Amino acid sequence: MAERFAGEPLAARIAREAHARSLDDLRLEVMDKTKLCLFDLIGRAFESRALPWSRQAVSLAQVLQNGASITGASITGASITGTSIVASEGDAAFANAVMATVWCARTCIPAASANARNIDRAKKY
Repeated sequence: MAERFAGEPLAARIAREAHARSLDDLRLEVMDKTKLCLFDLIGRAFESRALPWSRQAVSLAQVLQNGASITGASITGASITGTSIVASEGDAAFANAVMATVWCARTCIPAASANARNIDRAKKY
């Protein structure tokens, strides 16, 4: 079976496998962790939606009007978190990912860096 999908991009394999699963296939612990991660991701996106990088990512999205792009092509849309914007699925995914990542970059990385400095200082004494 692995040979059948050789050369297939990793993202395509993940999507295919996820689509083939049912929620009934997942253990309760997996469902709970998935919910926690999704809530965390959505919270980060909401928290960072006003930051310049997030606003820039949202502004790049192709906004859909009644299921059609500005060029008139029929496209399935997706929401950008914390906005009323419905954009192409790829653009919405990009904007949502940027918003979630920006929060982490502005919050987690400085905290981890400060913690590392404190650990380094503690080792000297």
